Amino acid sequence: MSLRTYHKLMQPFLRNNGEHFAPLFSSVPSTNLCSTSSDSNNLKTRDYVKSVFESYGFSDTLLGKCEKFAPKFSSSKEFQQTVQPKFDIFRNMGLSTAQIAIVFSAYPRILIRVPVHYIERSVAVLKKVLGDKLYDARILKNIGWLLNSDYDKTLVPNVEYLRSCQIEESQIMQLFYHYPRFLLHKAENFKEFVRRVDELGVDRGSKLFVYAVRTVGSMSLESWEQKLDVFRGLGFSEVDIVLTFRKFPNVFALSDRKIKETAEFLVSSGRYDRSFICRYPYVLIFSLDRRIKPRLRVLEILEREKILEINNNKTPVLIMSDSKFFAKFVEPHLDKVDELSFMVKDAKA
Repeated sequence: MSLRTYHKLMQPFLRNNGEHFAPLFSSVPSTNLCSTSSDSNNLKTRDYVKSVFESYGFSDTLLGKCEKFAPKFSSSKEFQQTVQPKFDIFRNMGLSTAQIAIVFSAYPRILIRVPVHYIERSVAVLKKVLGDKLYDARILKNIGWLLNSDYDKTLVPNVEYLRSCQIEESQIMQLFYHYPRFLLHKAENFKEFVRRVDELGVDRGSKLFVYAVRTVGSMSLESWEQKLDVFRGLGFSEVDIVLTFRKFPNVFALSDRKIKETAEFLVSSGRYDRSFICRYPYVLIFSLDRRIKPRLRVLEILEREKILEINNNKTPVLIMSDSKFFAKFVEPHLDKVDELSFMVKDAKA
């Protein structure tokens, strides 16, 4: 499996915490938007604010995304004093209007939660740590998660430590791209995560080393031991567990239930055994209902129709892409085997 596919499957989603604020850009006047009682002033303020956002390249979609996090403004002057300086910081960095839109749309809470001086300091530190990489769109969309943090005790020493461990810069950047908040662990804890991964025998030159560090650091020692017990309960030896971790560490970040259900189904199918899972641990991240079960059902149909030899092609059917699986095992037989039509319906769905 490529790292690109891995990122699609494992990348965490940003979530809001359900906060709601008065509409900022609605065409219908809102008395909740501004503290003044004048509808005329409300409209003027809202129109001004909207024009500023549009001048920075915000599309209607991005405006709608930001509006629920917008604070109340009693006047255009208040907006200029509280929010405009935040735009100016990023503009003075040399960011384009499109890049500024990325920053605020990815983390709209910057509008109300992060003081200007925190943004200024954070941007200065990030610029020192990342250099020109700070302008990467993948970094910009994560800046909001990195603001208002004690960098001197977290991000800065953590990045410096990874570099001192001879971890490739491209691998360090993966943490900024996909798990930026992980870099905000206290330095002493971060070093302990690296030590434990070293102890498990993961090669520091491996492209999965930083993912192994992140996986170990994402759970308490008690939770880690519970995870090991799940694998032990599935019949994995201590050696099996270590080898599985080295091959695909993020499997250990899956829920206990997911690991157990997927492994038990694969073994009960009669097509796979524990050694197969040890060799290809990333099959555990695949969806049972959307990938594994439908594909094994196709194999059963083809075997029953004498089109495919029993237990043949065990490995590729789970690992290959949807398009390749369909082209190899489904499309050539649709005219002869009506029962395969369920795959077409699933694909359209």
